[in-house]
Amino acid sequence: MEHIRVFPTGPKAVPMAMAAVERFHPDTVVFSFGAYPCAVATVSERIRQKLGPRAYSWFRRAEKRLDSVLGSSAQQPRRLNSWLRWMGRHTIGASPMASFEEVTGIQTEILQGLSKLEHALVVVYCEPYITKWASQGDPNANFVLEQDRDLMHGLARKHHFLIAECKQEFLSAPDPDALFLSDALHKSEQGHRIQADCLYRALATAPSPYAGRMTPGGRGLAAFGG
Repeated sequence: MEHIRVFPTGPKAVPMAMAAVERFHPDTVVFSFGAYPCAVATVSERIRQKLGPRAYSWFRRAEKRLDSVLGSSAQQPRRLNSWLRWMGRHTIGASPMASFEEVTGIQTEILQGLSKLEHALVVVYCEPYITKWASQGDPNANFVLEQDRDLMHGLARKHHFLIAECKQEFLSAPDPDALFLSDALHKSEQGHRIQADCLYRALATAPSPYAGRMTPGGRGLAAFGG
């Protein structure tokens, strides 16, 4: 399997994704997407937009040093760390990396491009949810993700793509925190197992052409939308 990471911002995202598909000629494409760039607003991004990249770099280094000194992580933040982040959001403000329109516009273009392929089966997979730690206290993060999910799933159904969904499996896990690494964003081995099971289920059941077969063979491409 070839894994191609495509961040859904900027004019190069769509050409990069489609060039990868043409380069590898996969028989199965997994379009994995999320809404983090437009769903999560951070103080560091507000600083980058207002003061530029140098101020942003200085602030991110200061954040990392503070986390290191306090022994704080995304899943286990220290009280002082949480208070300082709250103060930053209410004094400096917070901004997402991109607008909802930019992110979903790029994702839509990629799906439309994939719909023109005659040689590939397309599976659309959305991130289950944004953890409360990864959202950095933004109450609207998962609302934005759900809007993105609904939009992309609508396009997937329109183009007769397969849809793999594991949101319920993540929500019903005995220890949801164990499905993520300490950054509360990337999946742990256990979380990846659930994702793999959901992808397998989508590929192994109707209307998939692999329904009733063993594990699908051939080459695949995973294009990550963020």
